[in-house]
Amino acid sequence: MVVNKYLKASITWVVLIPIFYLLGQQLFTFILWALGYQPGQVLASAQLLDRLIVVLPVGAVMLFPCLQAIRYGFAAKRHIGRKAFAPTLIAALAGSFIFSVLLVSFLGI
Repeated sequence: MVVNKYLKASITWVVLIPIFYLLGQQLFTFILWALGYQPGQVLASAQLLDRLIVVLPVGAVMLFPCLQAIRYGFAAKRHIGRKAFAPTLIAALAGSFIFSVLLVSFLGI
């Protein structure tokens, strides 16, 4: 199997998804603390503006590696074919899961 630079980059970003997810959780806790909420308090009890202040940067941090892995995965697919589809699929599934979790926490469902 030919491993080009795009496939390596895509796999690297897929490996970094859990690390960025944990960083996003820490950022979530820090921003809620900075806004004056108690530790362990749910986001649904916050005001709409506070929820936006929390969810937007946390979402950017958590979804960044997913988007990069998808980008490099499609570039690798153009260069070496369908063999490079696995990291793209994994990143897309992880990104959709993270997005749905953020949406549920934002809406307070």
